[in-house]
Amino acid sequence: MLSLVFAARKPVSFLLSWILCIISLNTLAQSLLIFGTLETMMWSYVWYQYRTPRYSRLPPAVPECLLTPAVFL
Repeated sequence: MLSLVFAARKPVSFLLSWILCIISLNTLAQSLLIFGTLETMMWSYVWYQYRTPRYSRLPPAVPECLLTPAVFL
């Protein structure tokens, strides 16, 4: 078995390099996906800040009276 591995060292290293390339591309794709998600969240927050008027930054689902005790904490 070991003689087969040593005899076919070049194809094994070629296959290993392809596997490492696929793993690195997968890691790159995952990091780009995470970065894209964070960037989308950031831009949606910026859009929300500029869309709402200055006097009311809260969405209408959250009443302001519920958040006033949190200011004093």
